[in-house]
Amino acid sequence: MTSSSFCRRLGLALLLPLALATAAPLSADVVRLKTGETVKCRPIQERSDDQTVVLEDLQRGTIRSLAWEALEPDDRDRLQETWGWKGQGRSTVKGIRLVTRVAGGDEQEIYGVLEREDASSITLRRDGSLLSIPLSQVVDRTEENLDPRDVWSPQQLMEQLATELASQTPPQTLESAEGRIAWRVAEEAEWAGALELALASYKRAAADPEFLQRATAEQRALRVEALLKDKAAYETLRDLKVKLASNLFKAVRAGLEGFDAKHPGAGEAVVKARDALKALVGQRRDKHFRQVARYEFARKICRKLIEAKVREKDVTLNDVRSWVKRDLPNEAFEALAARLGKIDTVTPEEVRGWWDTRWTGVMKSSWS
Repeated sequence: MTSSSFCRRLGLALLLPLALATAAPLSADVVRLKTGETVKCRPIQERSDDQTVVLEDLQRGTIRSLAWEALEPDDRDRLQETWGWKGQGRSTVKGIRLVTRVAGGDEQEIYGVLEREDASSITLRRDGSLLSIPLSQVVDRTEENLDPRDVWSPQQLMEQLATELASQTPPQTLESAEGRIAWRVAEEAEWAGALELALASYKRAAADPEFLQRATAEQRALRVEALLKDKAAYETLRDLKVKLASNLFKAVRAGLEGFDAKHPGAGEAVVKARDALKALVGQRRDKHFRQVARYEFARKICRKLIEAKVREKDVTLNDVRSWVKRDLPNEAFEALAARLGKIDTVTPEEVRGWWDTRWTGVMKSSWS
């Protein structure tokens, strides 16, 4: 070994303890999952997004990518607040679900955020615009947690962020060249669908020599450029998602069936988003039809059929009892199929299945 090589090694050996002593410790955290598991970890903000959170599991020594919904709500909200995501549209917003009945007796669900209400109408904000509904058409109303992107347009979400940034000390803008602010604007803009602003902001973050995540910002900029090439496809998916929020299943299915022909050569991210929407349609469809079966089969359909039967001329009690046991089940399920068929194409097997699993998917086969 040469003397110069020995000196270099000696220098490294002497510097290593000092480096370890002065290195910043891992920012350890404890995150609870809905499964009951407790994870001692280091959350990695720069690799997380609005769908997933990336954790360095300090006990397993692995990197874990989890859906935000897998976390206990308190820990999910705490992390998003720490990262400055909470309250900027990434979390859900309090809204309402209205069931309206129009001419012909058909019912429709409408979701939105309440803007105003008076003695004659209620006004909701949905898909970036206002919708006024006569109170005379509203037959049911419940509170719901909504995705802000189904309520406000990308431009409106960015206007909200601009207002928040302007209130800081010192005031900031969406066009800030400071890496930290530009990164935040870029993430919010990408999440909201304001892709042009996201691309420009990621580039500003990557150009800030003092910003530590410059390389990641450059990678994100390339990703957004790819998204912009598929902008029309994303707009189609957004339109279908809005239709899905109103349970317009036939229109959504038609849109998905014609999606590939309308957007040939779509990128991998678009294909994943399309497949995710397909899965969401199935979940939403089952949930909605179970709910309709639960609330309408016995209370409305069976009751209406029985009332019509007892009004028949010269009918006896024994006739009704015999009819109830022999014919009522089939006639009731046929009527339920006709009711659901107005919303979407259904099969007899699906209709009976939704009734049997009417309580959150749990099988309840018997009924009387």
